[in-house]
Amino acid sequence: LSMLKPYEYIPAIEHLVSDLDKNHSVSSMRMDHMMVLHEKILTESQFGVQKSIMSAVYSILNNIKNNTLIEFNYTSVHSDRENKVDNMKLISVYPIQVRVFEGRFYLIAVPVKQEKDITQNDIKTYCIDEILNKRVDTAYDEDPEETINFNWKKLYNKLRIDDLYKQAIGIMLPVDKTTKPILIKRWFKGWAASYVDAVPLHHTQRILEKKGDQILVSLKVYNTTDLEYVFGRFREFSWDEME
Repeated sequence: LSMLKPYEYIPAIEHLVSDLDKNHSVSSMRMDHMMVLHEKILTESQFGVQKSIMSAVYSILNNIKNNTLIEFNYTSVHSDRENKVDNMKLISVYPIQVRVFEGRFYLIAVPVKQEKDITQNDIKTYCIDEILNKRVDTAYDEDPEETINFNWKKLYNKLRIDDLYKQAIGIMLPVDKTTKPILIKRWFKGWAASYVDAVPLHHTQRILEKKGDQILVSLKVYNTTDLEYVFGRFREFSWDEME
């Protein structure tokens, strides 16, 4: 549970860590694979999430610990918001991880199919905000007394999710997981230059040139909407290098 220990001053995290540690015997190493925080520094306001979301996170982690499938009613973030209920679907998945990006919680999972047929392209991302009533249930077979189980460790190792995320900024991955990361060169100036110099955007970031209050950096990452979002935060203080 070492990953969450620095954030135990936040009540919701303190409760989660305490319960998983004392009542469910989740080891620090396994917990670091079950839940990943993308932010280097998390404030209490960033974790000022509804108790219902933390309840859903707890349920997901508990089912991962128990190697059991989960199900929930879900509306895609791309669906028509005015017809949210009509677009809702019952989703059954193998839960793999919970990830946190920009203060929001995401479930990384694989829709139910034969485990032997699962590939990296089956990996899906679900925003926990979009789960109906933030309710996540253990999935049961036709016999209501019997859970549907899977081998979490085997599936986690097969999917190599953490290796995929090493090449990403944010929570989104390419649809085709064989996609290669691309080399990006980008200028930053003023406060933006100071920020990316002090807090690198990615572990592949390299400073190529400094000129006055401007710096040119390179990154080798997947080209995703999350990358565009991160660059967009710097507004006119950042732009692509023109070859």
